Amino acid sequence: MTNSEPKIGRENFLSETLSRESIFDISEKRLSEWFVQANGKAFWARQTLRWLFEKRVLDTKQYTDIPPIFREKLSQEFSFELPKIDSLLASSDGSEKILLKSIDEKYFECVLMPSPDRVTICVSSQVGCRMACTFCQTGRLGLSRNLTKGEILAQLLWCYKQLEKRGDDRRITNVVFMGMGEPLDNLDNVIEATRVMLAPHYFGMSKHRVTVSTCGLVPEIRRMAKEFPLRLAISLHSADPTRRTQLMPVNRQHSLEELKKALLDYPAGRDGITFEYIMLDGVNDTVEYAKKLVKFLHGLKAKVNLIPMNAHPGMEWKPSQEKNMREFQKYLSDRSIPAPIRYSRGYDISGACGQLAAKRENELHLPPKRIAKTPPKATRPATQQPTQQETPGQQSTDTTFCGGAWKVWAEFLKRYGRDSAIKMADGQTIHTNQVMRHVESWDHQWVLTPAGEVLERQPNGTDVSLFAIAKK
Repeated sequence: MTNSEPKIGRENFLSETLSRESIFDISEKRLSEWFVQANGKAFWARQTLRWLFEKRVLDTKQYTDIPPIFREKLSQEFSFELPKIDSLLASSDGSEKILLKSIDEKYFECVLMPSPDRVTICVSSQVGCRMACTFCQTGRLGLSRNLTKGEILAQLLWCYKQLEKRGDDRRITNVVFMGMGEPLDNLDNVIEATRVMLAPHYFGMSKHRVTVSTCGLVPEIRRMAKEFPLRLAISLHSADPTRRTQLMPVNRQHSLEELKKALLDYPAGRDGITFEYIMLDGVNDTVEYAKKLVKFLHGLKAKVNLIPMNAHPGMEWKPSQEKNMREFQKYLSDRSIPAPIRYSRGYDISGACGQLAAKRENELHLPPKRIAKTPPKATRPATQQPTQQETPGQQSTDTTFCGGAWKVWAEFLKRYGRDSAIKMADGQTIHTNQVMRHVESWDHQWVLTPAGEVLERQPNGTDVSLFAIAKK
């Protein structure tokens, strides 16, 4: 894979690159139309994109089946600039994490995982993530923006480059959308990128080898089922509604019941649906939780990947004990549910499941830095409407902020950050990512005082203290 950067200043080069549309984001249809409008041939579009995706050549001067004048026009009209590699980290297990920097200087990661019988890569779909799953480093970053179709495909191109450096001439056989971000929160670009992966004249992958993981965005699952059904993996982690809500805030917006209905309608085919289940010691790993999982999976062709939790800075939980995992696994297996225990690769480079946070080697020991400009959008059940007590315009720390619990919690994070210490009403000091485990009800009205105290408003109008920012 070769490319020549124009010999101009970096600032001017960046400005020029941003002003041109990336060739990697252009569809074959649009490129065909562009060629025709330029008095060229429509079929040159496929030939151009084959150079990019099948032959992985970025220098238009090498496009020998395109007339020279049109090679020049291509390089003038479109940007052939890929995201740059910021850093590479090699794991002792043979996997490699690639930290990429986009043209607009956003950071995202992919993981290359070669095995004797396959080459798998884990790709990102967003810069950060707004789902805020409590066990995931990416969720603590917040969401900066979606990745474009081209930025998703660039991850495959760079992984091919790394394979070449290893002297490995094999093709990438498997792609899993399990990197940074919630793929279904960026569904348009994920679908368009996957179309290129599956096209026989581009990457030529099998549709049974591309897996899209989701925390359970029900409308998007239904849309994907109709428009472009792919192999589906569900990040479930608990079939108990209360526990899943504590682990995954999305469960407040899309309940397990809604999710189950959507999955029953999903055309999973021969692959069935994979369920990812992170095993957390004393949290979701007992036989009682296994029983609830079996009940939830009834009627579905399912496989459950049991994943020992991968630790990262700021994580309060521990991986399940081997004994508990085996008992959990046996309960599922005895009921004809495949449940392999999956140990993630790339653990020592912060490249395993739940660990991706766009870190360099000297940052692996640090808690993830928030990258979103604003807190994740607070969600409420569809039946709950805003009340007159909510004052969304009040953002100064010297004002009282009232509203629904989720709205006040978002304001609290905006004022004090996601890496703050919180003192509970009982005197216990916890971290912000532990609040969901200590607050039972999120359906009431809350009040945030100028002093950083959060109160719960009772039906009789009185306020009860919940927690406050810990004073240094």
